[in-house]
Amino acid sequence: MMLLALAGAGKACAQQTGTYSVDNPDDIRHLCHAVDGQVLNDKGIAFIREPGRIGQFPPPGRNYRVYEDIFHSMAGVIPGDTPEMIKAKMQAFWLRDRAKLKCQMLGFSITGGNILKLAVEKNSHLVLGDVTRRWNLDLNLVDPADGETLLDYVDRELIRATGNGMETVLRRHQAQIIKYGAKRAREL
Repeated sequence: MMLLALAGAGKACAQQTGTYSVDNPDDIRHLCHAVDGQVLNDKGIAFIREPGRIGQFPPPGRNYRVYEDIFHSMAGVIPGDTPEMIKAKMQAFWLRDRAKLKCQMLGFSITGGNILKLAVEKNSHLVLGDVTRRWNLDLNLVDPADGETLLDYVDRELIRATGNGMETVLRRHQAQIIKYGAKRAREL
């Protein structure tokens, strides 16, 4: 009961300050939903950041990087940080806390799987682009949920997708993560 009260207090604090914590399960859930493509703010409602349209659902085809706001908050990025500072903070955060970024959601094939596997499964190309090109995060966590790295997971999904429309998408993801250093668990 005490844990529930503390979790609720932590979430209330996050809503008031606009900060997110990797130690708050609700904040991790919001991040997972944002990566999944659902545009959520810290109260769990869809929104647009354009003046006069706050609180509305985004029009089809529009991308709002809510996941980026949450990642930045968890990493301690502040307004005025240079791209180099943001990259350094994101890398430090990722190495320290990536094992905590587990997603438990309907439609995700790995219960408690790492958030990058969710990004691949949901074809969140914006997330994968930021993780690789902008932040250059280490992609070689062996996920306790399935004993695989991100590349192992993509390889397995490619076998399942052979001959269907997802094969091309997964091959693109595979090439991208290999380019940025992804390895298989047996290579580590």
